[in-house]
Amino acid sequence: MTTIARETSDYGGEPIYLFDFAIGTKHYRYTTAVTAQTYNTFTWTPAAITRGRKQLSETLDDARLEITCDRELDIVLRLRLPPLPTECRVTIWKSHLGETDWIQEWRGVVNRTTLGGAQATLHCVAEIALTEVQSHRLFFSTACPYVLYDSFCGLDRQLFKLLGVADAVSGLTVTVSAITGAGLPANRFRGGMLEWDHPTDGAFERRWIASQSGAVLTLVERPHSLTVGEPVTLYWGCDRSKDGALGCAGFGNEINHGGEPYMPPDNPFGGKTLF
Repeated sequence: MTTIARETSDYGGEPIYLFDFAIGTKHYRYTTAVTAQTYNTFTWTPAAITRGRKQLSETLDDARLEITCDRELDIVLRLRLPPLPTECRVTIWKSHLGETDWIQEWRGVVNRTTLGGAQATLHCVAEIALTEVQSHRLFFSTACPYVLYDSFCGLDRQLFKLLGVADAVSGLTVTVSAITGAGLPANRFRGGMLEWDHPTDGAFERRWIASQSGAVLTLVERPHSLTVGEPVTLYWGCDRSKDGALGCAGFGNEINHGGEPYMPPDNPFGGKTLF
């Protein structure tokens, strides 16, 4: 028989699944079968893993799936410390015991991980749902509302980067001595980003920079996998002003400033007497 025939049979189904988690260049492959499975020349290791019921909805944001597994699996050890990697893709194949053909059943990304007892739950969203992301509308403000280096900002971050080495790492702080000799204004990297390659899978890790004091950077979240001596890339930050040296003027990008810098500070409709 074939997988399709087993799927449509009344009593012949013995489903088994393959789970492929991909982060950067590294893949974590598991199967629900009790023996190792081979597919596309790759070997899938037996593991305590299962998927929940697929949620189907008229709205894309409800196309979710939960995967439950042993919390000691390598993929969980990689994902359990926030924030998650830039992207963890998951693909699920289905077949039946004794068959050699496989059906790709689901594709998506892991967007969060929860731990409970000896188990972990990977909360996934379907790939198609990534095409529809709900977000806040833009608000009128004196500061620029755009995300730095996005399509509205229009800047190429590769033109505003500094290569260096992590000379010290402690909690939320990272010291990069290359900043000292770069000849940049003070606080140039406040609001910017720090990136480095994860040592196990090559996926780049990114942290936003909350503040800067000389060569010492304070990050928004801990850089768990960053070690002393590891190469890092720093990207300039922006204070979201139009004319400030650390704002759009510092990038020569005043034309793409999305704020309203000349908006009156008092709202004429707020009930306050202006005259």
